[in-house]
Amino acid sequence: MFQNLVVIIIITIEPVNLAVPPNNVLSKEFIEKINKMNSSWRAGKTISEDTLNQILEGLSGNQVEPVELEVMSTLNHRTKFFQDIPDSFDARENWPQCKDIIGTITAQGLCSSCWAHASARVISDRICIESKGTTKVNISVEDLVTCCKTCTSTNGCQSGKIDKAIEYWVSKGVVTGGLQDTNIGCKPITSINTRTAPPCKQTCTNSNYQIHYNNDKHFGKSSYRVDSKDIVQMQIEIMMHGPVVSNFDVMGDFMTYQEGVYRHLLGNFIGVHTFRILGWGVENGTNYWLAANSWGPTFGKLGGFVKILRGVNHLNIESTVLTGRVSAKLNAREILITPDNGTMFPRTTDGCRRNSGFLLINFVVFTMMSFA
Repeated sequence: MFQNLVVIIIITIEPVNLAVPPNNVLSKEFIEKINKMNSSWRAGKTISEDTLNQILEGLSGNQVEPVELEVMSTLNHRTKFFQDIPDSFDARENWPQCKDIIGTITAQGLCSSCWAHASARVISDRICIESKGTTKVNISVEDLVTCCKTCTSTNGCQSGKIDKAIEYWVSKGVVTGGLQDTNIGCKPITSINTRTAPPCKQTCTNSNYQIHYNNDKHFGKSSYRVDSKDIVQMQIEIMMHGPVVSNFDVMGDFMTYQEGVYRHLLGNFIGVHTFRILGWGVENGTNYWLAANSWGPTFGKLGGFVKILRGVNHLNIESTVLTGRVSAKLNAREILITPDNGTMFPRTTDGCRRNSGFLLINFVVFTMMSFA
């Protein structure tokens, strides 16, 4: 009677606290151990102990909140139209009129706001790209950190949702704001030295800025995700429309990154981080994503940019890829799949949806009726 009995054992495992990497993460011994592995990247001590401690404190806890992918639209590119994807691509070079915007590196400091830094930079990039360089603005990290209440369940300097940040740009709009230690735009960055986000102010904090807060708002028209782990879709999206936002699991050895294509070798999990991906390439036979970090331009030897192993979803970098656009218009090579399973096709000039399958079915039915 027990032949078909299936026994299910449920084991509860207490979570292990791996929030702090080895104390010797910047030690000579730790760095030499990495470099002796002769991998695709080089380690070194390019940041100070104080900067390291600041980064670790900023990464501690639930720094990036889960993304609600199931409620987001998904944009699919018709890959048959993109047979010649280049081996390398850099958004800074592809849109030279926006190079100064796309090439900007920010510093989040103690505030765990990488989600806002990456999102604000992608929005800034795409505003410039879609305007063909005629509109150059730095979207305010501070406005997202302090005023996007749907972006966090705690406060903007302790956690954040990148999907809600892009949606906030679409629904509420975001003002401008320069980098730390500047007096540019409506709301420059001021939260880098705090773990608690300042209160939301519906006014410009820069007293010298002449545009009213509400008039300084910039709006997007669409927010969407790229299919998880679909490398080709990611490449086409970046190549056609600009940088995207992506989450990434940070390990202890990443703190020693200097140059080359990073892949995890040593050290424990520290926390989830958010990058802005602006291109890809191949270095010494290793495929990589070109990403912008938010730990300032002194991190590593690439001015704050990093190269991450591409194509194997290394440390989940290809699992959560989001972005948005200033215009909601689709081209003939794109399909937007909405959460309610509806499919939006690009429209022709006469306002009809470009759905060739639907037109073909109607043609067949009409023909059969004509000869009945």
